[in-house]
Amino acid sequence: MSDIYGDEFLKFVAEHSGENADRLRLRYQRGASESVRAAIAHIEASAKGRRKFPGIGDGWVFPSLLSVEQSTPPATAAFNVSTALHLFDDPLKLRVLDMTAGLGMDALGFARMGHLMTLCEINPAHAEALRHNFAPYPSVKVVEGDSTTWLAEYYGEKFDVIFIDPARRDASGGRVYNLHDCTPDITALLPMLQRNARLIVAKLSPMLDTTQTIRDLPGCSELHIVEEDGECRELLAVIPSEGSKSPAEIVIDKPQDGFTYRFIPSENGPEAVFVAPDILGGPYGSCSLHPGQYIVEPSSSLMKAGCFGRICHDFDLKMLAPNSHAFVSDKPVAAPIGIVSRITEIFPFASGKLRAIGRKIGAAEVIARNLPGITSELLRKKLGVGESSERRVLGTTVGDGARVLIVLDKQIQVSERHSSKYDTQSENRNLNADR
Repeated sequence: MSDIYGDEFLKFVAEHSGENADRLRLRYQRGASESVRAAIAHIEASAKGRRKFPGIGDGWVFPSLLSVEQSTPPATAAFNVSTALHLFDDPLKLRVLDMTAGLGMDALGFARMGHLMTLCEINPAHAEALRHNFAPYPSVKVVEGDSTTWLAEYYGEKFDVIFIDPARRDASGGRVYNLHDCTPDITALLPMLQRNARLIVAKLSPMLDTTQTIRDLPGCSELHIVEEDGECRELLAVIPSEGSKSPAEIVIDKPQDGFTYRFIPSENGPEAVFVAPDILGGPYGSCSLHPGQYIVEPSSSLMKAGCFGRICHDFDLKMLAPNSHAFVSDKPVAAPIGIVSRITEIFPFASGKLRAIGRKIGAAEVIARNLPGITSELLRKKLGVGESSERRVLGTTVGDGARVLIVLDKQIQVSERHSSKYDTQSENRNLNADR
């Protein structure tokens, strides 16, 4: 291992920590050693890196700001490791290849457990940082270079798991939205990956379409939609070496809530149920919608899955309208599937009366959903209300096409961990059979 991160690096970091990295580069642009350049890159990235990974050791170096920004958040990394491990009967001393190691946050979980890791990294600076950071783990080997070429020439023992995280941007830095356009193209690599591993775990862009992704990865047994801090972080495709003989499961995972929801997509699955018109009419518009009920605004992972009929069926909900993407329940939903708020008032949406309705409502968070031509900010201005976290106003279209303003209480918190039928884990695949 080189001494890039030796005494010169440590001294420079100690003397200049907290300084502006761009100014340091200007000051040391001529004749700076490799250690000084690495130290400046570390200074630039370390503040964000320490915030993102508060439990990381003091000796960990960050080779670039980009490596921190693109690295897997801690909860998601822990989930990725556990997803692979639970598919093995006896997950001790697994042989794991990470073809796109980056900062190594997924690999770190395996390394701490003593699994035999091979980390491939094409960026020389990032590979050098991996060698330094994983030096305390003798079970970790770092390979610098193109992992696809390396694996094509590999003739060693079959890996238990291959992790791969294709780049999600093109050569000009733009985002790509097709699996075939990612680098490397795992759809083309799949036969080689399956020859060399008993299980492939592919980390994919959350922007990809789930149905098309399953089509692009024949033999995929599970496609996880991983949500953290309210955001859909990634798709995680699990592909056994022999391929799955059963249809792929969509798995919604919210590790922070201890919540897992599985289903097999089907054209013959349950259909969405919509709020029905109230034939008696009434003061709250023309639908069977009234104060005391609850509005459920689905989380990003459920929106990504698009399983609205199944959500209605499994959680006893009704949709407000086909494009409103909000649900109604007669009772609080005891599962963290989204924002759950109690309805306190409902007003017909009448353009000439919005100011008067706004004065009655008062300050609130305003959301416009399925109101063509009306944004949330425009609706707030039309109502003339200030911002407040005390209540929320949802302007939307309901089942019979009527437009309404729904006033909601604060979000109802669902804090307990769940052990319901939605928390199912797929049965062990018995991958140790051929070890």
